[in-house]
Amino acid sequence: MAFTGMGFLLDLNNFHINTGEILTLIAAVTAAFQIIFIGFVAKQAKSAFRFNTYQIFWSCLVILPFLVIEVRTKNLSLWPETARISIFWGLYNFIKLCFVGVHGP
Repeated sequence: MAFTGMGFLLDLNNFHINTGEILTLIAAVTAAFQIIFIGFVAKQAKSAFRFNTYQIFWSCLVILPFLVIEVRTKNLSLWPETARISIFWGLYNFIKLCFVGVHGP
């Protein structure tokens, strides 16, 4: 139904698909499969915190090569000033949660 609505909005006489649109479609389908897969696997997880930590770790590990390529090819600053503060507090809270626990002292 979404594609039909998109077809009404587009000029179908000069219709062509760009590379970015294909990549967006692939990312949407992949995200949908990930949500379904996580739904099945989450039922078997004994610890939600550990499950979420593993999920974040593997996501970062998969994204890291693409981040390195993006930074090197476009000469980007990897850690702008605003990101440094966010990363510091994120790591602080993560470590605090690991050592103190979910319920606190």
